[in-house]
Amino acid sequence: MKKILLILVVCSLSLNPIFTNEIKATSNGKKICIDPGHQKKWNNGKEPIAPGSKMTKTKVSSGTQGVFTSIPEYVFTLDIGLKLEKELKKRGYNVFLTRSNHDVNLSNIDRAKFCNSVKADLTIRIHADGSTNKKTNGIHILYPEGSYTKAINKQSKEAAIKILEELIKSTGAKKASTDGLSPRSDITGFNWAKYPVVLPELGYMSNVKEDKKLATPAYREKLVLGISNGVDKYFDLNIAANQKYFKANKHLPIYDNRSGELIEVGKVYKGQTYPIISSSNYWYKVKFANYNGYIRKSNTRLVTNHNLRNLNVKLKPSSNKFVTIKGTAVKDNSSGKLVSFVTLQKGIEYPIIKEYSKWYQIEILGRIGYVAKLDTQKLSGGK
Repeated sequence: MKKILLILVVCSLSLNPIFTNEIKATSNGKKICIDPGHQKKWNNGKEPIAPGSKMTKTKVSSGTQGVFTSIPEYVFTLDIGLKLEKELKKRGYNVFLTRSNHDVNLSNIDRAKFCNSVKADLTIRIHADGSTNKKTNGIHILYPEGSYTKAINKQSKEAAIKILEELIKSTGAKKASTDGLSPRSDITGFNWAKYPVVLPELGYMSNVKEDKKLATPAYREKLVLGISNGVDKYFDLNIAANQKYFKANKHLPIYDNRSGELIEVGKVYKGQTYPIISSSNYWYKVKFANYNGYIRKSNTRLVTNHNLRNLNVKLKPSSNKFVTIKGTAVKDNSSGKLVSFVTLQKGIEYPIIKEYSKWYQIEILGRIGYVAKLDTQKLSGGK
């Protein structure tokens, strides 16, 4: 296998390779406003919950605190906010924070107006939850759904769905409030917003087990990873459903970065088309073996018509695997001819769907392909 040392790479806990020099040089043009909930000294003054409304709510409440750790919510939210700012900047977003310390006096209207002033493409209001029921736990995301927020309701819900999905995936937490989604029409910070906004409740500090978990650096990194991946997925909505494929303009490496290093595991072919799982600033995520591979977006183009006849719809790999004993081509035979569309590096272990006399059938980059047995060694015991 060809290994590329990450001299200029920030080793990420996520599955998205991140290049420091690229990030400094390139912005994806999206603005994110992060609002770490609450503050050191709350403000019990009243303010209207929406423009022109006679109904009022507290300007900024005290928030909750850890039932076991005694960590105040405002301390937790700022730590997550700062970590999220750092991660999103690495991914090319322009990031703005409503606060970067605890000694502020910002009402919910102030916070919404600040995010409006920077014309944020998405505002993320970081919070943790509390309940009188000490058994209640999990993550849920609030989003606007009311007459004051008609212009942003749909986009906000889309963002909430994507972020929740990735948060559950990264943390293993359960969804609170049944499906983890909580539409609200009475949130001041929503009703004064002019751009899409979500409010992730990242766990219950009133639950001893969850409170302990929320206090650990490792779990906080998982929360940041989930939110960041959800933001990436939300902005992928700008790619039309019929553009979830790319065509390679030249032979391009496929990378695995599970180890924290970029390891080349194969190549895609010039002129061939491949399905995309998702995309970030510089990379396409693609299906590779039992994990994901990454391909640089440069020297590719999105396509609307793919005409692929070997897309995998329902075939699943068995427990058997082979390892390549040399660089070997993966063939597509859907046209009646064997056409190479991927090359696997030497030493790559790969799961087998079906075994034939001279070939192994596999799924690679969402397509069904065939690898010559002569170029491989079958692994015993399905390992």
